[in-house]
Amino acid sequence: MMRRLLVGIFSLFAVVALTPAALAQSGETPSTIDGAKTVSPAQVKEMLGKAQILDVRRRASWLEGRVPGAKSIVSEFNKETKSYGPTTFGPDKSQAIVIYGHGSDGWSAVTAVKNAVGAGYSNVHWMRTGFKEWSEQKLPVQN
Repeated sequence: MMRRLLVGIFSLFAVVALTPAALAQSGETPSTIDGAKTVSPAQVKEMLGKAQILDVRRRASWLEGRVPGAKSIVSEFNKETKSYGPTTFGPDKSQAIVIYGHGSDGWSAVTAVKNAVGAGYSNVHWMRTGFKEWSEQKLPVQN
C-alpha cells in the first residue's frame, strides 16, 4: 500500500513538473545564435526602413510602444508545436529581418530567431537586449 502511494505521488510530481510552463526556459538568453547576427539597438535604428522588424512580445506590450514599423508576430506562434511558421518571416528569405522581445531574458525571441534561421532565412538579426534597452536609450518609439 505504501509503495502504491509513493508511486502515485511520484507520478503526480512528474506530470506537474513536466508541464509546458515548467519546461519553459528562464534566465539570460545566449549571447549569440548560430546563423543570426546579434545587433544593438543603435544598429537596428540604422536598419529602420531597410529591414523587416518583428516583435515577439504580447500584443498589449506592442500597443504600448514598439520599434517604429515593427510588426507583432505573437499571433503567429503555434502553441502546439512551440514554434513560428515559416510564413511568419515573409516570402523573401534573403531580406534583412530583425527580431526582438522584451530583453535579454526573452526566450520567445530566441525561438523566433532559431525558427527563421531553420526555415532558411539568411539575413536574420537579433536585438538580444530587446525593447527594454531600445527604450532606455531613448530611441524613437511608435505607439
